[in-house]
Amino acid sequence: MGGDVPDSVIRRVAEPGRRAVQGAIEMAEGRYAEALRDIWAADTTYDGPNGNCAMCLYDDIALVHARAGAPDSAIFWLEKYLSTPYFTKQSFESGAKPILLKRLGELYESTGNVEKAAQNYREFLKLWDKPDPRLQPKVAEVRARLSRLADVERR
Repeated sequence: MGGDVPDSVIRRVAEPGRRAVQGAIEMAEGRYAEALRDIWAADTTYDGPNGNCAMCLYDDIALVHARAGAPDSAIFWLEKYLSTPYFTKQSFESGAKPILLKRLGELYESTGNVEKAAQNYREFLKLWDKPDPRLQPKVAEVRARLSRLADVERR
């Protein structure tokens, strides 16, 4: 899109979206440093922040860090996402929060933090206590992980 859009106003307004797409492509290609750069740039326009959502990129940043094999950074950004207050955040979290809690549990488990992993898995299970049939395998997986962690905690 860069050079083939002659209207500079349209190009400036579209730039954050282009950078977000570029970041997604770079993440898929395993170019994590470039993906981080472009995802952060997607939150910036020529004259300041792109919108009023300070926390909207944190989960994307966490995903890049997780894929890059940096669980501590992924944990930091997921925790920041989940703890940042935001008006109408419930609309973001209605579908994403359980998935983020599961991922956070997995990340804590991978770093050996059994207590935090179990805490996130339990919160996930509270939100998905009566899952649709197609989601039941995910719930069963988390229950198995939690059971395994309980065995580790007892040792």
